[in-house]
Amino acid sequence: MSAISRSRVIAELPYDQYPAFIARAKTIAEAMSAATTSFPAANPPLATVESQIAILETEQQKVVARLPGAVAARDAQAAIVRSSVESLRGYVQSLCDASPALATTLIAAAGMKLAAAAARSKPVLAASQGPVSGTVRLRANRTVLMGKTSHGGFFNWEWSADGKTWTSAPSTTKSETVLTGLTPALTLSFRVSATTSKGPGDWSQVVTLLVH
Repeated sequence: MSAISRSRVIAELPYDQYPAFIARAKTIAEAMSAATTSFPAANPPLATVESQIAILETEQQKVVARLPGAVAARDAQAAIVRSSVESLRGYVQSLCDASPALATTLIAAAGMKLAAAAARSKPVLAASQGPVSGTVRLRANRTVLMGKTSHGGFFNWEWSADGKTWTSAPSTTKSETVLTGLTPALTLSFRVSATTSKGPGDWSQVVTLLVH
């Protein structure tokens, strides 16, 4: 059975935009209040959070009216609401962690959002089987090794059977190459470096592959 990945809950409160901040906080409190059977142990109690938001709305109206001391009072009340909503978010997160299969439903019921999955970064060097036996395809991350504005550079490739003695392969201007003449059924190590106008760079971390 494959593992279910963790769903990360976010409240998505725009802290620097008070009208939008209040609207989001109200959406969350009202949604959770409408689904109390799903959130029986909300802390702080939802009625308390709704009261805090109502006070914040009043303080925001005083700011709009430019009353003396209104900004400080509004900011202090916003901090209270922010803390309460964060506590509710943590509560919803705990429910999602306990019941991963229900996470999407719980997050929607709470008026919150599912954090987008983080993009996987491309490795500096990847090795895969080549087109025929005894060959290996190597792909380097050009941006990491050369930067975004690299011109005229080239890549240096090496492989080793013991991680100590390295054999050089032909350098290439492209960020990938196919090594040939390798011994099948042998686990080899590979590394890459880039030479630019600044000179030769450091060798990458080693990757290994069982050659087919």
